[in-house]
Formats: sequence, C-alpha cells, structure tokens
Amino acid sequence: MKLIIGLGNPGEEYVGTRHNVGREVVRALSKDWKAEKKLFAEIAKHDAIIFALPTTYMNESGKAAA
Repeated sequence: MKLIIGLGNPGEEYVGTRHNVGREVVRALSKDWKAEKKLFAEIAKHDAIIFALPTTYMNESGKAAA
C-alpha cells in the first residue's frame, strides 16, 4: 500500500499558489474517487494507493500524516 499526501494550506487564499502544488497534484490524481473526511485529512482510496489532503495548515500536516 502507498500513501500520497498533498501538502499545502487549506482555504481559498492559497489556491493557485506555489505553496499548494502538492495539494493540487493529489487533488487532480484522486478526482475520480470519492473522498471521505477523517480527523485531519480528506482521504480517497484506489487499489493499493491512499491519497490524503490534510485539512490542517502546512506546519501541522504531521497530524494528518500520522
């Protein structure tokens, strides 16, 4: 199983910024699969891959990774 985490900051003010490239890539890769909200991330699963978009700010993304 593989985990791909799209790091970045949540919120409209960060969309399209260079700090959110990882978040946007993971969102594009996982767009065809239904995401579910967990404690600190939105999770989408496909075969042996888990895509995670932390709902925390970048400096607190360790909570989502754990």
